Amino acid sequence: IYYFSEVELQELATQLPEATLRRVPLYAMDLAPLPSYSPASPRDVLFVGGFNHPPNVDAALWLVRDILPALRAACPDAHMHLVGSNPTPDVLALAGDAVTVHGYVSDEALTDLYRRVGAAVVPLQYGAGVKGKFIEAIAHHVPLVTTDIGAEGIPEAERVMWVENTATGIAAR
Repeated sequence: IYYFSEVELQELATQLPEATLRRVPLYAMDLAPLPSYSPASPRDVLFVGGFNHPPNVDAALWLVRDILPALRAACPDAHMHLVGSNPTPDVLALAGDAVTVHGYVSDEALTDLYRRVGAAVVPLQYGAGVKGKFIEAIAHHVPLVTTDIGAEGIPEAERVMWVENTATGIAAR
C-alpha cells in the first residue's frame, strides 16, 4: 500500500500488520525562481482551501470568528483573504470590512495573493493526510501557521511552518 502520510501509514499498520506499506511524497515540483519575498500587504493573511471539504469550512469559520479578532487586537488593520472553490453560505457570510471571500481564483490570481500577503494561515481542527495547500504556501516562501492536524504528514514540519493549536497562539504567530 502506497500512501502520502507517514501518520496514516502508521494507523494502517495497526489495522493491517501483514501489509507492505510505503510512503510516497505528495509533492514533486520544479521550483522556479521567485522574486524575493517582500509582501505588498504584510498585514493581510491568506487562507486557501476548497469549501466542498468540511474541515476547510470549519477552519475558515474558526479563523474569522475566533482568530481574526485576536489578531486585530494586536494589528487593527489586519485583513483576511479566504480563497477556495464553492464557498458555503456560512463562509460567504464571513465577508466584511476585515474579510474578503474570493471563492475560486485562477492560478495567476492565487500566485499574486501569495506574493502580497504577510502570511498564510490554515487552522485545521480535524482532517487527515498531507495537504497540498501547505506545500503550495511553502513553495511560494510565504510564512505559514497551522495546527498539529494541518502539519500532519509533513516531515520536519516545524522547520517550514509554525504549529499552534489555540486561537491566541495562531494569532500571535
